Amino acid sequence: MASSRIVNVNFWKDSYIIELNPQEKLLFIYFLTNPRTTLAGIYEISIREVAFDTDLDKQFIEATLEKFTNDGRMYFERNWLVLTNFIKHQRLNPSIKKGIQKAIDELPDWLQSKIQLSTDKEDNQMTIFLLENEQSDHSLSTVTPQLNIIKSNIKKLKEKKSKHEADKPQDSSKELSAAQKKSYAIAMEKEREQETRVKALRSRTPSKLAPVAAVDPYAFREGKK
Repeated sequence: MASSRIVNVNFWKDSYIIELNPQEKLLFIYFLTNPRTTLAGIYEISIREVAFDTDLDKQFIEATLEKFTNDGRMYFERNWLVLTNFIKHQRLNPSIKKGIQKAIDELPDWLQSKIQLSTDKEDNQMTIFLLENEQSDHSLSTVTPQLNIIKSNIKKLKEKKSKHEADKPQDSSKELSAAQKKSYAIAMEKEREQETRVKALRSRTPSKLAPVAAVDPYAFREGKK
């Protein structure tokens, strides 16, 4: 059965696509729609096959792939192509999500080790992040620009998550992390020590004691010195 891929009609109005020349536009749309594409937007394809299908020069294809890689749109290594925003523009449902995960599970181990699939259940979105941060002997170019985009996307996801957590009602019974529990235990111990000192001072005869400054038992908790 023939496969189908969704391409948004606004593709041609995208600010990045508008700046491409006709041959680059052809190559970009080819990578989105050729028969080898998968639901994950990651598939194996050779430069020779691309040249045969598009009738474009091999050197031009390699140079354009390098451009797309540097612009953070794709990643190409060992004849495997990763379309970084492919999933973002798909209409996700349980069946499609399962197909995406299956496609990723079937990738070579070396490629699986370089990507991470992130799922945002709240917005029903899935995103693929590249984990490789060093240039490979098989890649066309460095992926540093791509990593900058990934870091920016991760930052946005974290900010969104923080905002989501801030909007939730505070729950005092929420499970604390080990570090938080330790910090809380230390604070409580300091508080008890302060209270013990106050009680001990109060139990003595005032006339025999030098003036003592008032002690705030909650000083440690509030970060006071």
